[in-house]
Amino acid sequence: MPFPRILFPTDFSEAANEHLPYVQYILSHVKPDELCVLTVNRLSPSNTPVERKTEDQLDFDAQTLERMSDDFDSRKDEYLSKLQREDESKVEFKQRHGKFVEVVKSEANNYQLLIMGTHGRGFVQAKLLGSNCSKIVSAVNIRCPILVIPTHKISNLHIHKMVYATQLRNGKVDVQNLRKFLEFASYFHAKIVFVHVDKYYATNANESEKQGYLLQQRKQEMVEKLQEQIDPHCPEHIKHKYCVLFDKSVARSLTEYVREKDVDLLALIKVKRSFISKLFHSSLTKNMSLSSHIPLMIFNQT
Repeated sequence: MPFPRILFPTDFSEAANEHLPYVQYILSHVKPDELCVLTVNRLSPSNTPVERKTEDQLDFDAQTLERMSDDFDSRKDEYLSKLQREDESKVEFKQRHGKFVEVVKSEANNYQLLIMGTHGRGFVQAKLLGSNCSKIVSAVNIRCPILVIPTHKISNLHIHKMVYATQLRNGKVDVQNLRKFLEFASYFHAKIVFVHVDKYYATNANESEKQGYLLQQRKQEMVEKLQEQIDPHCPEHIKHKYCVLFDKSVARSLTEYVREKDVDLLALIKVKRSFISKLFHSSLTKNMSLSSHIPLMIFNQT
């Protein structure tokens, strides 16, 4: 099983609860052995050594920890009723104290998939995603794929069509991440479009090369190069095709494509932080970031 253990950090907020149907949808298809629901509480007892604390400080620490524990237990039962299904994945709960990003980074590599929801609010009214998710996505030491669920309720709870944004490094595809993606896609019997944005040709070709026969020739060459490297790894039951786009902006081109083609999930390989930041923060199309549109599956380049 490629994804036996899945990690889902949450803050139990109303906004975060909107992600639960999608998480359950993922569980019902992937069927991992375990889903770990992780909460991170930034409130913690003071750092004053115990021997120096006053009686009031000790009482405050005890009351704070008791409130955290009671709140955690009540919310845990609510989540368990929504996520636990008979004969399906075991749901475990963890409560940690500390900085959200650091705790998630330290836990993530014990799992094969990290599911992140966007724009929840924690016990101290700090955004769960936005800046935190950007830091986690940008972390080079997280080896597992990250599935980012958008901010709003997903009206069509399905994954029928996926786009995998190919990245050629020294003319080669990232085979390790390609295999992980194909394993994930196989659970949903989704159609896959391997999209390659040819930024180099769009930037450096002269005007005559960007038209007619020469443009089609370049496109065909790129498709053949992708087919040669990807087809041997694609199971026969996975329907897939290729698309080559020419644009100086990879982020803009992908955004327009997934919107026009009604794509349910976009998978991409994180090459550098600035590219991911564009997907999360820039007003690429009608002042809407890509993260508010469809789920993203993000891989670290191997």
